[in-house]
Amino acid sequence: MTATLSVARALRGALLVHGPQPPPTLLSGHDEGGGVTAAPHAAFLALPAPRRETELRHLAIALPGDDALSSGMHAETGLVAGALEAWAAASGGDLRLRAGWAGAHTLHPAGREPVPAPWSLRSRRWRTVTPVALDRHPRHLNHSDPTRRAAAAARVVESLATACRRVGLPSPARVRWTRRAGGAAVAAWAFPPFPGKGRGTARVMVHADITFDTPVRGPIVLGAGRHFGLGLCRPISAA
Repeated sequence: MTATLSVARALRGALLVHGPQPPPTLLSGHDEGGGVTAAPHAAFLALPAPRRETELRHLAIALPGDDALSSGMHAETGLVAGALEAWAAASGGDLRLRAGWAGAHTLHPAGREPVPAPWSLRSRRWRTVTPVALDRHPRHLNHSDPTRRAAAAARVVESLATACRRVGLPSPARVRWTRRAGGAAVAAWAFPPFPGKGRGTARVMVHADITFDTPVRGPIVLGAGRHFGLGLCRPISAA
């Protein structure tokens, strides 16, 4: 799972190369001037095997507003499909993905299918599989003063609640977090820094266990790294 960021960026890069030129905002996440867009855009996700969360099983492209991945619910899916077809043609049929230190992989397109379970289920409680990159630095998490540490911990909780609302979810009823593995397979500190060397200040990354008052449907991906597979959540108990 620690290869999530590298694999997601490689998937995005391949679509930018083989898609329309100049790359559209939907895929690039940048506006015409080259700045980061505020408009919703595609997320590139690496989904682990349901029962072996240390192993990546599927790659998926989540389009804004969808509750399914590559589901064909938007006209923009034609743009994604065209980029995939051009990539396959250039690769001789299969999709060959080179993901840096994460290695080279041959992908087999599954078409415009809904996201598989368990990621698409409804649940009140969700737990991260990949850590959330917080939108704001909470400061003082390691301070010697327990009052300052407690205030920083409260800012983490608020940042996670804000991350939920930012993607259209209700405010959570309860938020717990840790920088260790918690209920996840891999500790937050084991993942490479986000956004990465030369890309800006590294974000604080935490795992989260979030409960809502009523069941919500996945897939759920939270935080500053959500367009690259960080902050991916799985349901703890399906509704």
